[in-house]
Amino acid sequence: MSAVSRFLDLPVSWGSVEELAAEILARVNRGTPIYHASLNAAKMALYRRSEEFRQNLRAFDILTPDGVSIVLGAWMCGGSCGGRVPGIDLMGALLAAAESEGLSVYFLGARPDVLRTARTRIESRHPRLRIVGARDGYFPQREDFVVARQVAASGADLLFVGMGSPRKEDFLINHREVLRVRFAMGVGGAFDVWAGRVGRAPRWMQSGGLEWLYRVRQEPRRLGARYLRDAIDCALLIGEWWVRCALGRADDHRT
Repeated sequence: MSAVSRFLDLPVSWGSVEELAAEILARVNRGTPIYHASLNAAKMALYRRSEEFRQNLRAFDILTPDGVSIVLGAWMCGGSCGGRVPGIDLMGALLAAAESEGLSVYFLGARPDVLRTARTRIESRHPRLRIVGARDGYFPQREDFVVARQVAASGADLLFVGMGSPRKEDFLINHREVLRVRFAMGVGGAFDVWAGRVGRAPRWMQSGGLEWLYRVRQEPRRLGARYLRDAIDCALLIGEWWVRCALGRADDHRT
């Protein structure tokens, strides 16, 4: 059974990939729509900069700690209940569960060639998985409603959205009532990993919270400066919150 604790002003669900996947599927089978987002340094940097993104992130039904910065930040603020939950691992567990339970899925995101390859590899691993639709993520924002209607028309139970932030969070929350899926999850660059375009870090780096470093080594020019900026913003956000919490505890003690 997963646990929920506060990180900043967000309720974060902690547990193993298997526990969280089982809870999500149980809620899906009860007919409760559930929208999921993973938290990492990049999202917390956006959370610090954008009021719109803060409001959208708070609208998700379940938030899980993808980045090591979230685990460390929650520990500093006294709200940590476990380790990180890589979004791609949770996606893999949900795909396996969907295959065994006969649930249908829709893939949205990535470039057309990447998505085709990812779909082929997923079908190879899960031959009985019902994939009822797939569309690349390169469409203008003015077409969001049309795409959401296409997803709804497919009758998909589970939707996986592989786009960047805040694009995917905005899309999911702003069109939730149109999509009408039982579960939706933003998976970032997961389709690139499924397609073999981006490799995952060795297991020891994943366990040690160093997967971000492996990604920077793969694409230093594209990711280096961005990761540094996001890490600084995330650290500032956590530091500001920690100070407020410490001052609040001090005030409570004096009274």
